[in-house]
Amino acid sequence: MKNIVLLLIGILTLYPGKEVLGQATRISGTVKNSKNELVTLRYFGKTRNASNFDGFQSLGVRIDNQGKFRFRIDYLTSGAEYILSTLQTGTALTLFEGDDLQVEFDIDNFPETFFARGKGAGRINIQRLAQFNAGPFYNKNLRMKEFELFVDSITALRLEIIEAVYRKDPRREVILKADNRDKMVAIITGSPLSLKEYEFLRNDVLAFNANAFAGYLAYLADHNLADSLPVNFSDGYFDFLRGEKFGAADLLNTMSFQGYSKEQITLNLHEKLQRAGKTVTYAEWNSVYDDSTVADQAIRLYHESMSPEAFDVYLAIELSSLLNMGEYEYYKRYKPEYDKYCTSRKYSDCLLAFEKLIDNGLTDNTYRLDDPAKTLDYSAFHQLLDSFKGEPCYIVVWSARWGEAFVLPLLPHITDLEKTYRGKMKVIDVCIDEPAYKGLWAAKIIDNSWKGNHFFYPVQSVDDPNEPLVKELKCGGIFSLCQGESYCLATASGELITKFAAPRDIKENVMKDYIK
Repeated sequence: MKNIVLLLIGILTLYPGKEVLGQATRISGTVKNSKNELVTLRYFGKTRNASNFDGFQSLGVRIDNQGKFRFRIDYLTSGAEYILSTLQTGTALTLFEGDDLQVEFDIDNFPETFFARGKGAGRINIQRLAQFNAGPFYNKNLRMKEFELFVDSITALRLEIIEAVYRKDPRREVILKADNRDKMVAIITGSPLSLKEYEFLRNDVLAFNANAFAGYLAYLADHNLADSLPVNFSDGYFDFLRGEKFGAADLLNTMSFQGYSKEQITLNLHEKLQRAGKTVTYAEWNSVYDDSTVADQAIRLYHESMSPEAFDVYLAIELSSLLNMGEYEYYKRYKPEYDKYCTSRKYSDCLLAFEKLIDNGLTDNTYRLDDPAKTLDYSAFHQLLDSFKGEPCYIVVWSARWGEAFVLPLLPHITDLEKTYRGKMKVIDVCIDEPAYKGLWAAKIIDNSWKGNHFFYPVQSVDDPNEPLVKELKCGGIFSLCQGESYCLATASGELITKFAAPRDIKENVMKDYIK
């Protein structure tokens, strides 16, 4: 463990990772057995409900008759994770500005046949290996020392694979003994790693190691399984959170960076409490932020612990998440402190622009969401459906506060659905939420250029189990971090089918019984 910690501290500050701005990222694909399916590319935020600060919006394109598709991305968050998907399957892609990927797969067997070539491909192919799959990670039956050894073994294996591929050495033991040896050899011959990719992958693996133990403590605390013994902060495993300022620029937009940064501050806060005379147990790892006095110190600690660029990125994402979930009180509490230390106007300006959309979006002349006809009550909702009788109506039901991570990435599917069934089926988008979040509803529609048939259905409380429309549509799950959206179909005869297929899952054979 000690060797890995020392390697982590050194390598995280080694590579400057600066990108050449203005380079478009390209992805072209060749697909076997395609029937002109829709392919989408969406941003996978590091924190649920956080905005993308580079202007990226989900993309969608249909595979052509020759089995080809193509994306050009001009607004990319370099080093962030994106999801390339079709039908009900897909893959994560960590993309950088200037990547030029040529991907190929069989649509009937996407996971096993996907392979990338071109600039950035080696990084993609290695991250898709089974050895790099996080999988079911936290085992409640492992004691902390056992978990430490378990994580070290995973980290060592991944580093060996990266080294073997970069050195183009298929004779290394780690490859010869692997069940997926053929895939590793194919990466060596078909998409060898550049030095930049090699350094990024090593950084990411070591940051994964740094996240793992703190994540394990958080998992145990959440499930009431953590040790009740006082935390021993002299344990060598905490050394990884006491390194130099976390400033590897190529990791700033990765999931690893976001997790590492939070746990570094969590450790600092716990240590402060212990120095003040409080006994801190492992079971309390997550509860440190419950103390508002302690939580108020967090932004200053972030600023002291991070490079300026890392601070700007990390806190902007956290604040964006609060704003997108309608946590206005907390947002207003922490935003001035962030502005005090932030060095980049990019993030502050984006947050301010979204605030203005919340305040003024309802009166936007293009969307006209303040039109009284756009606000429904129970009776008006059914009058609207009645006006469509004789023609089916697909209903997208979502929450302004919790729909960010669920419905917005599906906009290419919703748009494609409208185009495919234009003149045969109506598509309406109904946001159900409390009146205080009507401005948030408008802001998300405008910010994502969502040109749909929008309606807002206000409820006095999302916790009311007797709200008539929520009960009728069976959509109470939209008021949670785990769902955020639901789908219904009103048939041409007026029957209301709840929990209908999501737009990405709809196939022509599903709709043939409802479309004339």
